[in-house]
Amino acid sequence: MPSQEGLVALLNILEQNNAAYGLGINYNKTKVMIVDREQSSRNEVNRPL
Repeated sequence: MPSQEGLVALLNILEQNNAAYGLGINYNKTKVMIVDREQSSRNEVNRPL
């Protein structure tokens, strides 16, 4: 599983590339989905409280 620091680094790269084209990231609408291949047979979705 990627670390939090790795995910933040990827988001920073995305933000820099978007800025080059005059685009931005709306963090209020941005969501993160975690896919766990080890438990791919589970059908439930974990939702934040």
